Amino acid sequence: MRFIRVTFGLVGLLTTAVSAGAQTDDALFRQWIAVVDQPVPALEQGCRDGDQAACGQLGAKVLAGDGVARDLVRAEELLYTSCQAGFAWPCFDLGTMVRDTPEGQADPDLAWRYFARSCELGSGQGCLVGAGMFDDAIERGREINEDREAALASGVSPQTLRPAIDLQAMSATRLAMYRHGCLGARWFQGNSCRFFIALSTPDALAAAPVADVLLAIRRECTPARQDLSYLCPAAAEACNKGVGAACDVWIERATEVCLSGTKDGCEPLMQSSRPAATDMVRPRREAVAAATLDGGLLVTTACKASDSGST
Repeated sequence: MRFIRVTFGLVGLLTTAVSAGAQTDDALFRQWIAVVDQPVPALEQGCRDGDQAACGQLGAKVLAGDGVARDLVRAEELLYTSCQAGFAWPCFDLGTMVRDTPEGQADPDLAWRYFARSCELGSGQGCLVGAGMFDDAIERGREINEDREAALASGVSPQTLRPAIDLQAMSATRLAMYRHGCLGARWFQGNSCRFFIALSTPDALAAAPVADVLLAIRRECTPARQDLSYLCPAAAEACNKGVGAACDVWIERATEVCLSGTKDGCEPLMQSSRPAATDMVRPRREAVAAATLDGGLLVTTACKASDSGST
């Protein structure tokens, strides 16, 4: 299969955090939502009439074989025109198509550009997937740079070696995508919030608007998103990095979970209050110690939860 090359530009995303407000504008968002639940015949007619939102929705159905014959070539054409018109999810679907082609035919750079475009247009999932593609690239770049330094140290001429990989620029782009997926995308992605907080330095978090940091951790720390092995990781991470407001959110959420009869809220609170807590979690330990918590009630609730087998 031969994929259509991308012709759009990625304005702003590669150099700075993208401003909020995508799909990118309200008119496109409303146009997209209007066709979400339409059946295939209506989408076919809408696409023939020039509605690119309908073309994008139809392209997704053709790609999946959902109510219509599966046709990868036709799906690509429909998704591409819709992506070019400014709709986020067709760009994401194109990125998935390119990424998931058989080994040897995949084009990671093209897939990333589609994911980045979908991110820019409002898909937090596009931000998450696109940013995640940097993980392996950064690791490979680090290895390349280490080999380059070793070669230079042994007397090899720089002219015979490939240029060093700009890991700082790659890391900055990855962080910008996670930030946009959390704070700027119309369809935000909670895991983008987690990675935005995790990859930000303490100084960067301290310099960021408190409202942004709180929004990020509250979006990640919701009842529907709890990883019971690690309660509200974005809030815990920000708290450990010295963001006092994040400590308050984490304690509030852990206490709420604990008092609901779930031991996974009680145990992190009790663990964080122990003197043996490491320096890495010292800010959280100090915040828990300063909070007005009924330790006896937490222990009692944790024991009851354990006895009842709550998870």
